[in-house]
Amino acid sequence: ADLQVLEIAVDAGADIVICNGSYDTLQANALSNHPTLSGELIFHWSPAVTLSNSEISNPVASPFVGTNYMVTVTDQNGCTATDQVFVDVSQVYQNQEICVVTVDPTLNKNKIIWSNTMNMGTEFTNIYKEYATDTYTLIGTVNYESAEFFIDENSNPLSHGDKYKISLVDSCGNESARSFYHKTMNLTISSYNFTMGLMWDAYVDENNPYY
Repeated sequence: ADLQVLEIAVDAGADIVICNGSYDTLQANALSNHPTLSGELIFHWSPAVTLSNSEISNPVASPFVGTNYMVTVTDQNGCTATDQVFVDVSQVYQNQEICVVTVDPTLNKNKIIWSNTMNMGTEFTNIYKEYATDTYTLIGTVNYESAEFFIDENSNPLSHGDKYKISLVDSCGNESARSFYHKTMNLTISSYNFTMGLMWDAYVDENNPYY
């Protein structure tokens, strides 16, 4: 008598990182030590939700949160093997804040400064400026690798204060919520006949007001 022991092996592939709202293809590879006896290998992935097809070797995965997918391979004799792969969903960082808005001493323009948070998949920083009450307009974009500040060339710090916010954009184009605003300080001088008046417009951090 010839005793043959069937062994099925499956590799679900390396773990994957995708951006929120994006997708990637899983790729499982399976084999038998006796392919003829095993016949066709059948694949089954779980959880099936967020997969394009749970019964093939290479489904497209589009989870909204990090998900551990398990693949089970079965041959025509009922022999099975399992493996798993983790798909991590990178969320655009939501807690980026402005450090301070100061005045560049050379250009005499407002300088918005922040500190990048590493390993968050950030591609660039958007800078917004208030042009009407609670209405902010995008005035510039800074690549994550290039700088942690932005010079507002259209600012006039000697004339009035300005409000700024920033947001982050990840490698998939997802944008975070805008930060708390920072409003610059300004000192106004007024005169009437022989009387001079000073009106101080204090610096304001919307998240942590101070004077």
